[in-house]
Amino acid sequence: MGLTDRAVYNSINVSCSPEELKAIEESKIEAAIILAFNPKDSTVAGKIDLLETGAGTFDKGPVQLARDMGVYKQMCDPATLPIGAGVGSAIASGFVIKSKFGIAVGLGIHNAPSAWTWLKTFRKEHATKGPGGWEGLGADVFNICDIASNVIPIIAGMDFVLYGPIEHAPMTFPLVGMADMIVAEANAAEHGIESLEPHPILKMTA
Repeated sequence: MGLTDRAVYNSINVSCSPEELKAIEESKIEAAIILAFNPKDSTVAGKIDLLETGAGTFDKGPVQLARDMGVYKQMCDPATLPIGAGVGSAIASGFVIKSKFGIAVGLGIHNAPSAWTWLKTFRKEHATKGPGGWEGLGADVFNICDIASNVIPIIAGMDFVLYGPIEHAPMTFPLVGMADMIVAEANAAEHGIESLEPHPILKMTA
């Protein structure tokens, strides 16, 4: 169908079977997300060890493994874990991964509030069932935390967000654009780095 050059495989990770890896290698896909989930160590060091050596799950680090399979357009997802179980290290790993491997980094950060037990309880305790589903304060707070979490990777210097259901796009895009503009303004003022098209700061500034 001619869409291979627009496809992004999601993802190359520790659970990939030899058959799956062979299928990726035999395909024409050049872009993939590398999931830096190390089940033995969720710290920044654990993620780097996985990406660099395979951490005992692969014979080599998945960054090099992907290159050997012809996947040269790499994006790393440091793997969002629940709040209290390692999400902080996922965010902190962004600069390290970008600096060490020179690849784009981003997160599906909305999974953190979605898995937050306190927030799920709050939503149930402060929500009412309406004709369109759950409504009220609980649902509003849950949705705000879910959608607003997408600014965290941008402020932390990451390159993309995996924001969840496509229905959230109309709210997520302006939010992430705002965060990107704030970062761009700081880069210009403090480091003389000017933004290029199609950066939000060149499209969304009044």
